[in-house]
Amino acid sequence: MAYPEKLLTEGETVVYDMRPHWRVLARPAVVFIAVVFAGVFALTALPAGWDGARLLVFGAGAVLLVVGVVVPVTRWATSQYVITSRRVIVRSGIVARQ
Repeated sequence: MAYPEKLLTEGETVVYDMRPHWRVLARPAVVFIAVVFAGVFALTALPAGWDGARLLVFGAGAVLLVVGVVVPVTRWATSQYVITSRRVIVRSGIVARQ
């Protein structure tokens, strides 16, 4: 998403408009793979009739995915670094941009 021109001062131009490097997403990718594999292993290893334990494993996996994958990916997607002819701007946030 390009930096809005209306937020620039008079005579200011955008030189670079960047996001954090994609390498930041390596850890969430590893967390996703590990949680999915561990969850599938745990769910298949539990004997029949242990529905409460299965629900606990599923819930823990969902929480780990949100904390370890969704939050970092959202933080990466909503961060923006802009270098203009007069200043450096760092923007981040989902609802309220800072």
